[in-house]
Amino acid sequence: MAPKVPVMPGGVHRPEVGSREVDFYVNVHDPGGQPPDVDVVIDGHCQPMALEAGQPESGTYHGSVNVGEGCHAYWFLMRSPGGTSQVYPALGSY
Repeated sequence: MAPKVPVMPGGVHRPEVGSREVDFYVNVHDPGGQPPDVDVVIDGHCQPMALEAGQPESGTYHGSVNVGEGCHAYWFLMRSPGGTSQVYPALGSY
């Protein structure tokens, strides 16, 4: 039996500090089909992400956002074709 792969196994941002323009990346694995919507949620506001590498159902999504000064809470949101939502991290935010 193959191991179960999480729907969103990881996400990051770059650079870590010192820039207002920040790149966000999240890996998506949805064997059920193409995710219609992948966002990074920054301080409660959704910012769309686009497929950068791979296939829509199993690839890396990217979004470049001007976040302004200071620290900002963020997390990733994916809405699957069946209408269910997945978040990363599962609890809380970065």
